[in-house]
This record gives sequence, C-alpha cells and structure tokens, in this order.
Amino acid sequence: MQININFCSNLLADKVLVFNSHIPSFVIGIFMRLMFRNFAFILALLIAATVCYAQSPGQVVVVVNGTKIYQKQIDEAVRAEVAKGATDNAGLRELILKDLVFREAVFQDVKKKGLASQPDNEYRIRMAQQNAIVDIWFDQFLKNHPISESDVRAEYDKEVAKSKEPKNANQYLVADPVG
Repeated sequence: MQININFCSNLLADKVLVFNSHIPSFVIGIFMRLMFRNFAFILALLIAATVCYAQSPGQVVVVVNGTKIYQKQIDEAVRAEVAKGATDNAGLRELILKDLVFREAVFQDVKKKGLASQPDNEYRIRMAQQNAIVDIWFDQFLKNHPISESDVRAEYDKEVAKSKEPKNANQYLVADPVG
C-alpha cells in the first residue's frame, strides 16, 4: 500500500491522504485463471494470499511519502502492547498501523519544517531519548532485582511505624464549613 500524506497546515484535520493499494501480480494471475470456476474458492484464495503477503516477515506493509513501514515494526509494537496486557487481534494491528503511519507523517513534517533543530525542541528531544534509556535501564534492573510482596509489605510496615512517632506527626486544623 502506498500512502502519500501532506500537511496543508499545522492543523491535523487539514492533512490529505491519498491511498494507492498494490496487489501482488501472482494473486491477479490466479484470479484470472480461476474466475469462472468457483467464486467462493476464488474469494478465499484472494483473502488468504493478501493476508500472507501483508504479514510475511520483513515485508513492506505501507509506504508513507517514500518511507517504508515494515511488518516487523508492527510486530514489535504488538509485542509491546501484549506485554502490557492487550490482546493480539486484527483491531489492535490496525490501530498500530494507523499510529505508525501518523507518527511517520508527523516526523516527516517536523523534519521538513526544521522544528527538531530549534533550541528548545533539541532539549525536549534529548530529554525524551534519555527518558527512554532510563526506562530501559529500570526495566533491566527490576528484572535482575525483583521486588517481592514481602519486600513491599516490610517497607509499608516501616513507613506506618514511622508515621506513629510524635516527631513525624502533623496537626492539621480544619475550619468549620461555612453555610
């Protein structure tokens, strides 16, 4: 599938989408030879061939203004969402594909307008990258040093005990409600 996206203005509602779908030639050849035999067989074959074509590893799923989005990218995003508790299904994959297309279009627009090289934006990009790296580090740290339920309970009990000490007590005065 070829997608050309142009941002006409800064408003996302003004984007123009042009879709041009490419069906593999082997599917068209099979369709032409079998067209008059069995319509149900042909339909099932077309659907199966298109699904297999779109889901083969390393396959280009969509092209956004010349930039390819691969099946591998979708699969990686699906794995990340499933790890968070989502269910792998066609709806999730469609949402992920739309999100990847949108992100690529925005990335291209930012690059075209030079927004990434503005001083404040360079800082924001650098901080976002560092935040991702810190998240990766914490994920690895917590895998290697898991926190058990008993550890959490012990820390909780320690904090409760500290809150009962007079030096840690605070007094709050509440006024009578008006009216």
